[in-house]
Amino acid sequence: MKTIKMNPSQEFIGMKLLSDKPVEVNFRKGKKNIIICSEIECTEANATGRRLTLKFKDNKGTELGTRRVYFEHFEKMGDRFGIDIYDN
Repeated sequence: MKTIKMNPSQEFIGMKLLSDKPVEVNFRKGKKNIIICSEIECTEANATGRRLTLKFKDNKGTELGTRRVYFEHFEKMGDRFGIDIYDN
């Protein structure tokens, strides 16, 4: 019988990265893929856990956009916000 692997990013769904001041983050490699936001919320992950769907918001709570990003970029965003995503 085959065992089903659990999605490694399942624990990050619902996680929010918050900052008092706007933070500039890259959601993908390249200068054109920068967004300035105060809140990032992880809303879902694909089956392998490699890609996450994130909502970006400003300090007033207005949604700036939704993007699917690789998990590695989410880790870097946590660093930019000064949050260790593995402690939450």
